[in-house]
Amino acid sequence: MYHAQIATSTSNDTVVSDATSFINESPVVAIGRHGVEGAKKTIFEETWRAESGGLTSFSGRSPVGGWRVGRVYGVKKDAAANGAGQDISDEWLLFSGWDAVERHSAFAASEEFKEYSKIRPHVATFEVRHARKVASSAEEEISG
Repeated sequence: MYHAQIATSTSNDTVVSDATSFINESPVVAIGRHGVEGAKKTIFEETWRAESGGLTSFSGRSPVGGWRVGRVYGVKKDAAANGAGQDISDEWLLFSGWDAVERHSAFAASEEFKEYSKIRPHVATFEVRHARKVASSAEEEISG
């Protein structure tokens, strides 16, 4: 189980009235885990705030993110990638809403991603998973 301290403002410091409303509005929610070395936490956060507008404009929804509560000990970045394994002591959790997994995948080839990818030098590890909204039987009865 993860606990995260979620930011309630967007990249331009506009307060999000309901930081999780996009979950109800999105058929797919991407859950990104960004492993960040403790020394790069501040620069990662500054860069993410400055460059996350492209993610918002491409997806059409404001993502929410925050630092995992409790440090992540013993996780190492792939030693082959940087020559020496590094302790990853912080984890940024990002939740973003999408119309489809394919739309999220298309983000990586977009112009908006070029700006967003400026966070990469500050990220040691990254993993993304997708959660798809499944209609409940009550929703099917209403729509059917």
